[in-house]
Amino acid sequence: MLKPTLILLHGWSQSPDYFNLIKPILEREHQVFSPIMPGFDKVKIEKPYDLDKYADWLKDFLFKNKINNTILLGHSFGGSVCVKFLSKYPNPKIKLILVDAAVVKDKYSIRKSIYYFLIHVFKPGINSPVMKKTFQNAVYCDLLKEASKLINKTLIIWGSRDLITPVSFGRKIKKNIKNSVIKIIPNSGHFPFIDDPMKFIFHVNKFLAIITL
Repeated sequence: MLKPTLILLHGWSQSPDYFNLIKPILEREHQVFSPIMPGFDKVKIEKPYDLDKYADWLKDFLFKNKINNTILLGHSFGGSVCVKFLSKYPNPKIKLILVDAAVVKDKYSIRKSIYYFLIHVFKPGINSPVMKKTFQNAVYCDLLKEASKLINKTLIIWGSRDLITPVSFGRKIKKNIKNSVIKIIPNSGHFPFIDDPMKFIFHVNKFLAIITL
């Protein structure tokens, strides 16, 4: 019997290495893909991207790898890409896991985005006009309207002490995605799969077990 497919999408300025604690465990029950998104690590881009372009990239990735009806797990910026993808290319058979996702934008999150810009955009490997413009195109988007149209079964996982995307944002997403549940991991920040990997895996496995019944 083929294992279900799980796609892990990393956050802004990150790489799949951030999933190293949970990936081996997830691979026991799933075929796991953790691609590097365009513009990050060694995957260079010649022109700036926006979320539409990242959604197209994800569509192409699934097609090239012959992946159908998968489970998408997006952390932070990766969550934005997942929401945009499912909004642009609806498929109710795809399951969604949003982890401290950058979906909500308000004055608070704009300040945090500027902080991220200063700290991460100027780090080696991302210090380029193309990625600066990509940051402006992709990170300042509010996706609550798109999220409210999703009918995908969705698990929202959030760190209770996230200072980048506060837990109130997770609750807003929960209110906007009808077919969703939220699990808050205590004493965890923006990376709950690093801060408390076992509790994170527990919530993921429980969600996937329920939706496959």
